[in-house]
Amino acid sequence: MVRKIVEKEFGKPLEEVYDYFEEKPLASASLAQVHKAHIKGAPPGEFVAVKVQHQWIKEQVPGDLALIQLATDLAGMVFPDFRYGWLPHEFKTRLP
Repeated sequence: MVRKIVEKEFGKPLEEVYDYFEEKPLASASLAQVHKAHIKGAPPGEFVAVKVQHQWIKEQVPGDLALIQLATDLAGMVFPDFRYGWLPHEFKTRLP
């Protein structure tokens, strides 16, 4: 599956970008996983970490942004001194 994601991003087969690409992730977190790879033309033994975003993130983000907006709006109504109304805008511009 990671192969399809990387190939879609680059618009070409994995082998045209990397001499070596470990499809089993070295690590995984909430937003992405990391793979060991060697870029074509790089010096021998010089590996890179390739961060690949989890496939489901793009579908999840709009819902998360709506929940952040709702929570901020509600907090502003319940707590008059709440001063974080700017937060949803920051997430909307930076998260995607």
